[in-house]
Amino acid sequence: MNVYLFLFLLCFAPLASHRYGLMKSVTTLYESSDPREPPSPPPPPARSLLYRSVTYLRKIIFQKPPKLNRKPPPPPPPSPDYSRFAPPPVVKAPHTPSPVSRWFRRSASARDRRASLQRTYYQRAPPLSSYTAARNAEGVITMMSFLGTEGSNADVDMVVLMAHIQAACKHIAAILSSPRELQYNYEPYFEGGKRDDSRSLKSISNYIFQLALRNSGKVAAISSEEDEAPIWFGDGPYIVVFDSLDGFEDFDELTPTSTMFSIYHRIHEADHLLLEQKATINVMQRGDRLVAAGYTIYSSSTMMCFSLRTGLHGFTLDHDVGEFVLTHPDIQIPERGNVYSVDDGRYFDWPPGLRHYVDNIRQGQGQSSQRYSARHVSSLVADLHRTILFGGIVMNPRTQLHLIHEANAVSFLVENGGGQAIDGRRRILEIQPTHLHQRMPLFLGSSADVSELEAYGDIQEVFDPNSESDDDGYLD
Repeated sequence: MNVYLFLFLLCFAPLASHRYGLMKSVTTLYESSDPREPPSPPPPPARSLLYRSVTYLRKIIFQKPPKLNRKPPPPPPPSPDYSRFAPPPVVKAPHTPSPVSRWFRRSASARDRRASLQRTYYQRAPPLSSYTAARNAEGVITMMSFLGTEGSNADVDMVVLMAHIQAACKHIAAILSSPRELQYNYEPYFEGGKRDDSRSLKSISNYIFQLALRNSGKVAAISSEEDEAPIWFGDGPYIVVFDSLDGFEDFDELTPTSTMFSIYHRIHEADHLLLEQKATINVMQRGDRLVAAGYTIYSSSTMMCFSLRTGLHGFTLDHDVGEFVLTHPDIQIPERGNVYSVDDGRYFDWPPGLRHYVDNIRQGQGQSSQRYSARHVSSLVADLHRTILFGGIVMNPRTQLHLIHEANAVSFLVENGGGQAIDGRRRILEIQPTHLHQRMPLFLGSSADVSELEAYGDIQEVFDPNSESDDDGYLD
């Protein structure tokens, strides 16, 4: 009975008190007002003490108390920047504390702030070998951004020079893949109206490369396989020797062609000599004094591999971006392969040591006890590129390859990739050139394969320059 009475008072007593106060206020208003004046609207009824007390009890018992010190909503995240070269902004998720006590929540938020500061200011930088600083918004490393990193070992002059070299290689690649550009822009070079004349391609490529090196302003002298003597440009910190288009004889067969280049420091001690003398001295440097070297192969895709004494790296021409993009970082030649590359058509002209070596690796009687297979593209850089990626050995026992323009460049790249390069008796990079167009044999590839070949002794073929049948896959 007492319970029902309490509920009745709780529900109906405030209503009765409210009605009583309303009628009392209305009666008092009309009794005190002047009958000649229009009645004013009644004031809001006064709340009685009983009504306020019961209402407060109802709020405490039946309503959820409001949250005090409510935090304002977090600000919206910034709009993303879709610029090509700007990195995407890092948007952190809002922190949602767990339902714990106020004291523990305060201490947890303080720990989170300390941890975020440590992550922001004390996190160790990534290794330079990953070249993360060179990545743009799409995660692509172009050649120019790669050369701008500290790990590339390239100064400002080298970056400018490599920019002009890659521009020349892209121009040559466009000409080789577009006969219309060759016809419209280089008509004076065609001999007898033959657009596909290989000698014209060689001359055009040589002209493009010379023009790019001259416009760079960083080259003092150049030497090309196409020219009889070196060319002196003037002041510049570097010397460049190159073969603008190797393998151009087989261009009609769609055989891969290539461009090879080598970069030396200028010898300032020879500046007092005559122009021709100091140009020759600067060009005829030993291969172990190379600063950088590389090649560009023009095939199903255009790829440039070069080294600045900090490893061997490969860049593929991305036609959508219009730049060489890093696709093969830190190339390491396998210690041993299972492929050899040589012109087997001259087997009976080889010395006994070379024939014995080839017979053994064919039959699986070599040091690795595995049977080697033959791959010969009749293009030096094409065979070299396969060997760099998959291992093996490339052999040219005849005295045919240019030491300054070809052998030094490819030997420098192979050694920076972990391989070896010899002429059959000596290391290629230790040979001092005696004349500008000096030729020699070449054996290069995986370190274990070259060491095994060198142990056979007599591997150099005697080359007769008066022979009518002197055409080989690597002879220009």
